Amino acid sequence: MTAAIKDLNTPRRNGGQFGDPVAAGEVIYGGTLVFLDAEGNALAAPGVKVRGVAEHGVDNTAGAAGDKTVSTCVGVFQFDTTTLTRADIGSAVYAADNATVEKTGTVIAGVLADVDAFGAWVDVG
Repeated sequence: MTAAIKDLNTPRRNGGQFGDPVAAGEVIYGGTLVFLDAEGNALAAPGVKVRGVAEHGVDNTAGAAGDKTVSTCVGVFQFDTTTLTRADIGSAVYAADNATVEKTGTVIAGVLADVDAFGAWVDVG
């Protein structure tokens, strides 16, 4: 590729929504964290990384990897927590499961945006 020397009509998509192939045998519930495995397939349980939050549920229990697609989006979402406080705002938080984030772990869910009586608000993505 060479540098552009004229205006380009560069394709674009909204940066907050994705369609990911669901791994074989997975059930992903709407409103839960979606994880990716090493091949980039969506998982319901912590994998290699967090992709976003499922817009709708997808059942791929009878399918092979990629037979179904889950729509994921990024943004600020509320999750359960037992360890996070307002002192942790601005820190990375970790997925304990598909609906809970905590202060420590192995898979980063995002950055803590707020904590209130309803739970932890996490900037996912």
